Amino acid sequence: MEIGRGSRRTPLLRARAAAEVMRNQEPRILLYRLLALALVGIVLTIVAPVIADENATPPPMEEVAGQPSQSASPIPSESASDAPADLIIPIDPSAPSPSPAPSANSASPGDPNSMVDSPDSMTVGGSATASPESIQTLQLNIPTVLPVDPRALFSYLPPINVSGSRYLLACLRGNNLLFDVYAKNSRDSFFNEVQLVEGDLTSDLLISGTTDQVVAILNSGGGTRIVGARGPLGGLYLSLTLIALTSPSLDPVHCGQASAMNSRTIYLRALGLGMDLIKNGISLNR
Repeated sequence: MEIGRGSRRTPLLRARAAAEVMRNQEPRILLYRLLALALVGIVLTIVAPVIADENATPPPMEEVAGQPSQSASPIPSESASDAPADLIIPIDPSAPSPSPAPSANSASPGDPNSMVDSPDSMTVGGSATASPESIQTLQLNIPTVLPVDPRALFSYLPPINVSGSRYLLACLRGNNLLFDVYAKNSRDSFFNEVQLVEGDLTSDLLISGTTDQVVAILNSGGGTRIVGARGPLGGLYLSLTLIALTSPSLDPVHCGQASAMNSRTIYLRALGLGMDLIKNGISLNR
């Protein structure tokens, strides 16, 4: 009988021990639960406003009376052919204010070379008051031989430095060559509402203005680009002529009035590049 009673007491003792252990662990479990709830509350407090702000639709904007609504317009993307700012081209302080150009009726009909300028543009080409200076002493620094890759279809003139006169006319001419100044791959004529260039992207280029303006245009954009009209540049020639004038003029007649010391003929010499293997004997001195 004692053995039976002992066997019945054993499960009871185990149950009481388990209950006692559970009572001792309940505060710890409650503490863990409270900490978990606190962490969840903190996270919700931080994240909920952010989610609400993102999902909230903005209120409609009220148009102010008397002001037209501005429609969204596409923003033009910048490209490599965009023209640089006119600020790099100096302004002649003594130049008169822009005068209105002749109207469209004054242009000869059927003439493809007649161009009507905008009303706020002023042309200096064909100035009747311009004439060559009596003293044509200019300091022109540019090499007469320009090495080029024999396969090159275009190249650039080196930086040009000119001094000795207030106003200049630069004439560039070349057979089977095209000249490109300032913004490359686009025709440039007017700078600060004044025409300083004529014949851009042609084989006969004229630039007139102050010495600083002419030099700035020739050296802008990495220099004047020379493009072969019918193939590589090697073996071709170009001429650069500078004339000191009393005032700016794009009249090509003045190109023939320059002195010989202010003219340069530049030879585009093809470099002797090849892939041939040359073997030469070596003689040893005894």
